[in-house]
Amino acid sequence: MNKLLLSGTVPALVIHNEDFELGLRLGRQAYGEEYEGEMLTDSEVMEFIEESLCRERHEYGNRLGRALFNSPPISYSYAVGFVVGWLAALMAAPSAFSPVFSINGSLCATRYALDA
Repeated sequence: MNKLLLSGTVPALVIHNEDFELGLRLGRQAYGEEYEGEMLTDSEVMEFIEESLCRERHEYGNRLGRALFNSPPISYSYAVGFVVGWLAALMAAPSAFSPVFSINGSLCATRYALDA
């Protein structure tokens, strides 16, 4: 089940929305092109999520795109899908994680690279 969730299959099946599915696919692709292999801190990940899902920033981007390029607005569903896809790619990348602790020799939790 976790592999389905991380791969984006479950969110795409649960949310039958073309914009969400496009965002999901492009979010995974963007992570691979821009961040793959990098160790990201909690702060960097949270900043990405916050900036990507900020409603005011989203609306401003749509107004700017319409004014400068006469482009159609991008739906908020796309933005949510993009973040979910990006996070799925991050969680699937082994280099983005480090073990936090183990109990009796088994890994109990992982998290992004610890902040220095």
